[in-house]
Amino acid sequence: MYAVSGAGAAVGYTDGLAEVDVAAGHEACWQHRGGAHAHKARREAGFPIDIAQMALGVRLQDAQASREEDRRHILNAIAERDLELEPLLAHSMYGHVTDALRWRLGVAMHASVPEEVPFRSLSEPAGWQRQALSAYAGLTAAFGARGMYALCSDVWARILEIQRDSLGPCHPDVAATYNNMASILVSNGNYDRAME
Repeated sequence: MYAVSGAGAAVGYTDGLAEVDVAAGHEACWQHRGGAHAHKARREAGFPIDIAQMALGVRLQDAQASREEDRRHILNAIAERDLELEPLLAHSMYGHVTDALRWRLGVAMHASVPEEVPFRSLSEPAGWQRQALSAYAGLTAAFGARGMYALCSDVWARILEIQRDSLGPCHPDVAATYNNMASILVSNGNYDRAME
């Protein structure tokens, strides 16, 4: 999602690191600030927050497209209907896709402006736990690289919940997550909790 910032520059939220983030992450001036993830967060922090918050309230079926036929095709593809039919006003899949888009935007907003979108206010759509693990891992990298250990711990706790529910408490990935959580606690000087 892209918009024009107050300075007149295009700025957007990307799903994952953009090429510019990866390139900047190798520059000495960004390496000590968290590399590519820190650059991404800084770049995305320029996105107009009022537009992002407005986007969180959009329903898929109410959205507009640059061409009406594109809107019709998109809605019918989501509803698994003939693309040329008049789109339905409501369909269960519209809600599912709307929830997924809101969640992804919320995750992107949380990474760049965490005070605007509290992590616990995000809830991944049903069936999206695998995608959530990937997105949340990106958040932990972004927050950890920037020294935002409390936020990083919140995200690791949610990753642990998802993993224990889906993989069971004895899975090696669960053990790795406990290790990552302990590392963050140590980085924050919280040695006693890291030993728990």
